[in-house]
Amino acid sequence: MVLNYAHKQTDREYDKQFLVTVLSVDTNQTIFQSIFVDELAKNRTIYPDTVSRREWLGARAVGVGAGTNPLERIRNRTIMALGKRVYQQLKRDRRADDVATYVIMSDINQIYRVQGSLELVGEPETMTVVIDGAPRTVKALHTRGTFFRASPMLQVPAENWYVDDPDFAWVIRIEQKINGKDYHVRLGTVDTSPADQGKQLDAALSSASCRAQTYGIYFAYNSAEVTPESDPTLAQVAGVLKQHADWTLTIEGHTDSIGGAKYNQELSARRAAAVKQRLVDRYGIAGSRLTSAGVGLDRPLAPNGTLEGRARNRRVELVRPC
Repeated sequence: MVLNYAHKQTDREYDKQFLVTVLSVDTNQTIFQSIFVDELAKNRTIYPDTVSRREWLGARAVGVGAGTNPLERIRNRTIMALGKRVYQQLKRDRRADDVATYVIMSDINQIYRVQGSLELVGEPETMTVVIDGAPRTVKALHTRGTFFRASPMLQVPAENWYVDDPDFAWVIRIEQKINGKDYHVRLGTVDTSPADQGKQLDAALSSASCRAQTYGIYFAYNSAEVTPESDPTLAQVAGVLKQHADWTLTIEGHTDSIGGAKYNQELSARRAAAVKQRLVDRYGIAGSRLTSAGVGLDRPLAPNGTLEGRARNRRVELVRPC
């Protein structure tokens, strides 16, 4: 499973993307990998994390793996879910005390552990998340709390929403104020079965619309550089094209509204062309079967006024003439 988060501080003019990939789950442990996917290749760091079942069950923390070795977990930064113990206390008592969480000071590239209490707000809410390319409703726990740290002095009011699931209470939304700066996080998209994406693409391109949306193709910020995390999706696209030797595709680049129409038109065109070139160079697809087009901000799927809306609008679409 792959979870794609968008986050933003109000003093920053652009959104950043944080990708959490669940590599494996068994009765003993869960293995994750996380990365700021829109960083340039030379600046990128992959953060691995392994969480034992015992640790997951016992952690008094808002964050994956924030249990027996919190300093190591801070370095790994895979911190996008409730610990199961905290989830159970919230469901039973509507409150959990002595909870730890982490705040990311992105302007100084530092992460701090803070302590406080969480309480439930009202009854479970219904929220919309894009799962496997389609908007779906999920039940969410709305929590509120204030967290503290003595040195450096931090007071962090927070409202967080989590999937109402005892096994994986993933973050859906975060609203925090850190040192006077508003910090927002939204779960943009979820891909539950990356290995089945080829079947989904084939079905969409074979349907009456002859169009498939993809969210697994990523680019460095303000760049047409296709990041390595895009390769599984591109391999699936190439596989579909090889199964249908008579198909041709137009690759459309779509953006959010940050930067204006002219900027996004040019950027989306360069990104679509880069995807075409990657399919030709790395996967052996004939260039004559592919065209590219930049659509920019002209066809939004969701309002651009929200983080999650912009995350849904940043996408690549594949179109087959039919």
